[in-house]
Amino acid sequence: MWKVSLRPKTRKLISFRTRGISIADLISTLGPDTDRLVMKAKLFALCITTLTVLAAPPGWHSDFARAQGFARKTHKPMLLNFTGSDWCSWCKRMKLETLNQKEFISYASTNLLLVELDFPNSIPQSQAERTANEALKLRYKVEGFPTFVFVDAEGVEWGRHTGYLKGGVPAFTKQLDDWRTKSAESTSTK
Repeated sequence: MWKVSLRPKTRKLISFRTRGISIADLISTLGPDTDRLVMKAKLFALCITTLTVLAAPPGWHSDFARAQGFARKTHKPMLLNFTGSDWCSWCKRMKLETLNQKEFISYASTNLLLVELDFPNSIPQSQAERTANEALKLRYKVEGFPTFVFVDAEGVEWGRHTGYLKGGVPAFTKQLDDWRTKSAESTSTK
């Protein structure tokens, strides 16, 4: 579950590892005799875990390769959202009016996998994530934000939309259904 490593004499924190930790597990390990440094390390890990969960919208992946693995297992298509989450006004509006709506989240949870490929100006991002997102931007020839690319589990494009789409959730889910139908028809004629 978790492992705290401390230097023997100074009791300075060397490392803290967490894997699959739950809030209940963490709280249950904090007893009255828990060392203060250990307690602080555990609470710090809980805060980081919570912030990580809150950073991405519900159901969105940020790792294309991992999402593609899930898509292959579940036989679901993926919706790639190329966005500038902290600077693109149309991206923010699309997120607010469509992507974060309960109706869309419900639709997506049963019909597709969501992948957010972010190009922020001020939100910290690892070099590996920046490099991967840039490679996907080139692969799918993205020239503006937001760009939504609907792909199958192998990454083959079924449809795309660049820019804000009026009409909210009904218009967006209709577009996704049209792309899925068009792809099914072209696959059945081959």
